[in-house]
Amino acid sequence: MASPDPHPRAGDVRVAIICALKIEYDAVKLAYEHIWEDDRTQDGYGYSTGRIGGHASLLACCEAGKANAAGVASHIRSRYRGIKLTIVAGICGGVPRAGTDKELFLGDVVISTSIFQYDYGRRNTDKFRPKVGIEDALPVPGREICSFLNILQTRDAHKKLQSETSRILQDIQGVEPETYKRPGDTEDYLYEADYVHKHRNSPRCDCNRGQFAVCDEALEATCEQLGCKDPAVTQRPLKKRKSQSGESRSTSRSPGAGICARFGVVGSGDTVMKSGRDRDDVAKRHNLTALEMEGAGVRKYINDSIVVKSVCDYADSHKNKNWQDFAAAVAASATKALLEQFSYENEPEPPRISRKYDHIEMNLLPLLAAEHERYKDFNPEKVEGTCEWFFKDHRFLEWLNCPSGILWVSAGPGCGKSVLAKALIDEQRLSKPPEKTTICYFFKAGEERRTSSSDALSTILHQLFDAKRGSELIQHAEGSFTCYGKQLRDNFHQLWDILTSCAKNPDAGEIVCVLDALDECDEPGRKEILMKLRTFDKAQSRLKFLITGRPYDHLEDEFKGLSEKGVCIQLDGDDKSEEIGKEINLVIDHKVNIITRHWEQLGVKHRQQLLERLKGMENRTYLWLHLTMDIIEKRRSLYRKYSNIEELLDQLPLDASEAYEKILSHSQDRAKARCLLQIILAATRPLTLQELNHCFTLQEEQFSKHTSYTYNDLQAELEPSATFASTVRNLCGLFLSVHDGKVSFIHKTARDFLITKSESRKRMWQGEFRLASAHNVIFVSCVRLISLQNFDVLAKEILVEAVPWKDVPVKPNKFLPFMLHAVSNWTDHYNSQDEEDKNRCIQEARELCRIPERQGRAPTWFELRKVLRTAYGGNENNWTDLTFSTFLGLFEIVAHLVDQEKVDVNERGGQFGTAVKSASYLGHTRLVRILCQHGANCEAAGGKFRTALLAAVHSGRLEVIKYLLDEKTGAQVTQEVIEVAAKDISTDKEMMSFLLDRCSDAAITEEIVLHMVVRDPELVRLLLERHRDKIEITTEVVEILAAYVPSDILALLLDTCGDTIQVTPNIVENAAVSYEGTGSLCLLLERYGDMIQITPNVMEAAAGSWEGDEILGFLLEKFESRVEITLDVVITAAGNYSCGKETIAILLEKGHFAAEHLKQHMEAILRAASKNKVAGEEVIAMFLEEYGNLVEITSSILWSAARWGSEKTMALLLEKRGDEIQVTQEMLLAIFANRSATVKMIATLLEKRRGGGQDNSGGPYCCSREW
Repeated sequence: MASPDPHPRAGDVRVAIICALKIEYDAVKLAYEHIWEDDRTQDGYGYSTGRIGGHASLLACCEAGKANAAGVASHIRSRYRGIKLTIVAGICGGVPRAGTDKELFLGDVVISTSIFQYDYGRRNTDKFRPKVGIEDALPVPGREICSFLNILQTRDAHKKLQSETSRILQDIQGVEPETYKRPGDTEDYLYEADYVHKHRNSPRCDCNRGQFAVCDEALEATCEQLGCKDPAVTQRPLKKRKSQSGESRSTSRSPGAGICARFGVVGSGDTVMKSGRDRDDVAKRHNLTALEMEGAGVRKYINDSIVVKSVCDYADSHKNKNWQDFAAAVAASATKALLEQFSYENEPEPPRISRKYDHIEMNLLPLLAAEHERYKDFNPEKVEGTCEWFFKDHRFLEWLNCPSGILWVSAGPGCGKSVLAKALIDEQRLSKPPEKTTICYFFKAGEERRTSSSDALSTILHQLFDAKRGSELIQHAEGSFTCYGKQLRDNFHQLWDILTSCAKNPDAGEIVCVLDALDECDEPGRKEILMKLRTFDKAQSRLKFLITGRPYDHLEDEFKGLSEKGVCIQLDGDDKSEEIGKEINLVIDHKVNIITRHWEQLGVKHRQQLLERLKGMENRTYLWLHLTMDIIEKRRSLYRKYSNIEELLDQLPLDASEAYEKILSHSQDRAKARCLLQIILAATRPLTLQELNHCFTLQEEQFSKHTSYTYNDLQAELEPSATFASTVRNLCGLFLSVHDGKVSFIHKTARDFLITKSESRKRMWQGEFRLASAHNVIFVSCVRLISLQNFDVLAKEILVEAVPWKDVPVKPNKFLPFMLHAVSNWTDHYNSQDEEDKNRCIQEARELCRIPERQGRAPTWFELRKVLRTAYGGNENNWTDLTFSTFLGLFEIVAHLVDQEKVDVNERGGQFGTAVKSASYLGHTRLVRILCQHGANCEAAGGKFRTALLAAVHSGRLEVIKYLLDEKTGAQVTQEVIEVAAKDISTDKEMMSFLLDRCSDAAITEEIVLHMVVRDPELVRLLLERHRDKIEITTEVVEILAAYVPSDILALLLDTCGDTIQVTPNIVENAAVSYEGTGSLCLLLERYGDMIQITPNVMEAAAGSWEGDEILGFLLEKFESRVEITLDVVITAAGNYSCGKETIAILLEKGHFAAEHLKQHMEAILRAASKNKVAGEEVIAMFLEEYGNLVEITSSILWSAARWGSEKTMALLLEKRGDEIQVTQEMLLAIFANRSATVKMIATLLEKRRGGGQDNSGGPYCCSREW
């Protein structure tokens, strides 16, 4: 469907349509008149752009669920600023309301008048209570969308909507008649709400436990298989009914005819509703018309959004997919019909300060994004009454009321730390926007991109920039993004600098960062975070951290040190074990209440015994309770007799490990369970059910001869996807969790259980696995997939979509299941095996590294890895087997090539030129060693770096550097090496010290010192303490040091080379702006006394510094009338964000600034204060109070406030002199340019106009064309 229209810009797109399922997405695409851009992927979501209903529209496809919908909505909001309406289109479960005028049938379409998140609330001991307060409600659409919905419900508009929907549906059916054929009315079954989809007469399964009990087999069976079409079941008769337009229609309809559109409240939740009884209960309490899973996630980010979905089932246990395709086509047709009636005004956008920030926002936000909502929501809701031990703790309250600081919350495994962190965020206990912004990251061991510090920081920055759109905070990322591009996401130090810079910006307000499970962050990342926290300064910003984790010794020691510095508060949950124990009892009451509703054999006596036994356990934790209740629930059918219940009570697990053992001991196939657990243990991220199915099937012996099998052969051996989830449950029970279609361990302790030996000989599962062996299992599956006979053909079909020169990656959903994981991770799995397995698998790995003769091109699997952006290496066509294997870090393969195949170790190839330079840059010391032992030339020409040593220095590989220098490879530390190390961000103190020790004649030039000062002041300390004779200290160097380094390093500089230093005015000025306050100034005054001149420039620098009030107070007290307070000093103090009011107060009190002088320059001073977003209001209020008779609020002052100031400053100015101010077009343009305060300033002006009783005919607040 190529379009003759020009492709619209992102700003021209006015409508967004979001679908969760592929069948929904495909149906909507058929309703488009034109497609401009078809099926591209960004942030893991699929997009198309085209025209539908006359509107330029974006069509997006995400996976099911609130978190996925929220992710795509967040991306749309950041990139497509002109969106007027967002529609969540697709299929839903209907609330039938049989026999009423609101009756729904399958195929009817529902349009939301509002969206209610029915599963957001509190789970109390008796029942679940959703939050229904005003503050908990989802945002409502704007006036234009509400008006549009009201118009659609009028008789004529509604009639037109239905008829157009029918017409468009016929068009879609004409394109694919078989797919979108309407099922017959005989397939529209509505069962009584209490009539459950289950076996009717099966004494051996769980269906016989009670009225609502259902076994796993019944869940997978059809109604026909279970006999649900019993004539005794009440079904609705075919009858006529009235549509909302008042016209009667029959349920006997021809395909595409008689579509009924209903308007009402749509319930949105994170779980699929499959219970008629629960459906009716929820619908009755909240007046719901239909139930779906994405509307709430979209509405959270996009207010102007509605749900348009067609009923494909009745949200009961008899769900089937017979109506899904037809319902998807109906929803697509209704979406287009609705858009044909939708109109909007194309108003010109207000002026902006600079479009470059919009460009950065558009490109940077998608790069930083991650599924932080999904990470958080993986954890369960807290039960009412729990977590109070924390909420009421005086240390939490103390931290909460401080503007900055760190709170470290530690507790043992399974004590509810992650549930607590989730509750703090969901219940907004840490902040209330917009004054405060809470952002979070939940680490999780064993899951890819959830264990690194850079992933955590990039996700945190995405949340911050997303929450503060329009405030220009993103300008703090401009320099780093320009310099590092897409590599910024993995650069922890740059990301940290961006975060701290943002926190110092007054527009940011208070920022609260929640880092959950820091102990599950990988070791390098954990060290990076702790290193930065050591430099944390409470006084420099309004940045707070709440960090949870286990009380490991190294973490406790780190936070104890921070506590001693006064920047951290420690809260040990293990000290609250008594309170936590009482709260666990509340959860026990709640869970036992739930389970006993369906356990008829459990009388009052045994229920009380169960409660007492559970509450009497000494080592009870939330995790233990969750596992124990699952064991009881799964084995309830074995305890039908009262006498057997005593046996159950005696067999309850004593702790989580015993619970794990019991769960796995009930596996239906021990060998298959072991295989499955090893795959998940070694996988770099949670695999999807489809990926796991493929990986699991590839373990079968027949695929060991992989080259003779095709992908079709593999497909034929897969277990049906509809039953594979049940297979996983049957093999491993609750030990594994299936969430959002992905499989992972239920808890980190489950992973630890498998690989940590037990002292008890009775345990068959604990400690029975080795990570190295697990990696061998998954490596076998990877290599068998890549070695399938037609793998290259399938891979090349996928590669056709990649456009490298346009930086367009392949969509992950285009990959065959498990292909993505196999090509990205097989090398890591190979390297993680033990030596015996590596040697046994060496031939398979060698074949995957074979480069076709005379071509030099990398294998097809590597090309796939590159377009996924999981590998770099440029577009080289000159690889050799050796340079390619070295690049991949495969020691055994390289050893085989040089020892057995006798390849030339100096052969040229790849982006680094030779194998030894590649190994040096990538830090593979063993590879460097074996290559050098076989005669590698470390200074061979070609490639990215001149020598192997320079390659290692560029990437900070100290171990490789030491080897190259110690093993007589010809490498030497030269002046060039020192200069490269000084400039490189990866150089740390240890590496620089080593290089300087090995280069006796290196000159530490001014340029080198300046690079070190900016990067890490501690490197300067190193130079001064150990290499003073090599340093070239100039006046310019000292001037910069005075501003950047702490006073103790400045003192060291003065001690070591003070005789050669001339203290210039610039040195004193820079010392006056040091973040240390008076430290550096005091040092200079102490050392040089009368030689130090406190010039007006020094006073001006002090007035504008972060600690301006402290530094100016010190100078005025020490020098009294000997210092000159110029106009520039006062203007700078008035504009000081951090302490403007306090600094001005000191100047007015001690600065001998004459009233006549003030009167003469008051406008200039107030103009500077009006630009001060943070302290401006207080500074102006102080002048009005002290010198009211001298103050005149001029148009120039008001314009400065409009352009740069805050809404509070504007309100104060209008209140004091508003009747004298003419609001002109220039004033309004200034307000529109001040994006962080535009809305509130306009509201202030409008309120002032109404309060002043002005009409529209003129006057200071006239509403003319300038508005």
